[in-house]
Amino acid sequence: MNKYPIFKVTFLYTLIGGFIGGILLAISIFMGELDGISEIFEFIGSVIGFGLLGILFGGIPAGLTGYAISRFNLYKNIKKHYPIMALIGFILSAIYVVPLFALIDGIKSDEWNTVFTFMGAFGIIGAISAIITGFIVLPKYLNRVE
Repeated sequence: MNKYPIFKVTFLYTLIGGFIGGILLAISIFMGELDGISEIFEFIGSVIGFGLLGILFGGIPAGLTGYAISRFNLYKNIKKHYPIMALIGFILSAIYVVPLFALIDGIKSDEWNTVFTFMGAFGIIGAISAIITGFIVLPKYLNRVE
């Protein structure tokens, strides 16, 4: 029986998941900003730049998501595993916002509404990224009788 590739899934989630999360963030920020075809190259450059920053800043929650998913032995060809991937990505990405806010400026008592808003937004991005990355990197389940 083949062993589940924990290291491979965690490593690829760190790289690809962070990149996809950065791209999703850029698209959500810049989508209404295009004023014509002349700005499309700037848009593409910004999206790729955000993707690279996503590897840097989003690599931690993406890697933790990949590790958690690999510990649950989730597979890409089992449809009921996708909601689990999304839930893991949402929770870990949302939780990651709190230390980021604390490190940047500290969290004052009147800023928790903002923190919860960012937790929801980054949680959704993490959930979508976990599903897309899972479709790319997770192994297929092979039902073999030995």
